[in-house]
Amino acid sequence: MPPCTPLGPASANARVQKKNKTSRLELSPHKRSVIEGLHKAGCFAQRISEIEDTLHSTVCDTVKLLNTRPKGHSLPRSGRPPILTKVEKRSIIRFVHENVKATYAQVKQQLQLNCSYDTIRRIVRKLGIKK
Repeated sequence: MPPCTPLGPASANARVQKKNKTSRLELSPHKRSVIEGLHKAGCFAQRISEIEDTLHSTVCDTVKLLNTRPKGHSLPRSGRPPILTKVEKRSIIRFVHENVKATYAQVKQQLQLNCSYDTIRRIVRKLGIKK
């Protein structure tokens, strides 16, 4: 990938366009469709790997997961699980409504929460309550 110049154009697809063979970046939908087409045409994984300049394992994994990807696009990641449950969030909201003057430390102590003050602040601010 070329170095970024000040005030120069930045590519929105920089992650996809990197040419390094072992870069561990996800394939573009176009490259996936090319691999799919070569596979349907009867090419073996090793030959597709040489043609597309990708790892053999990447080609095998792409062919194996063809049916699970809609139109060659990546599936959404699972993401980080929420820190607080819905019940805990509701209890924070209920406590804050009842005790308007309570600090974040008091909320955390009274409800015996295992989260940071910033997490409590985010929940309270979503309601439009400023402390």
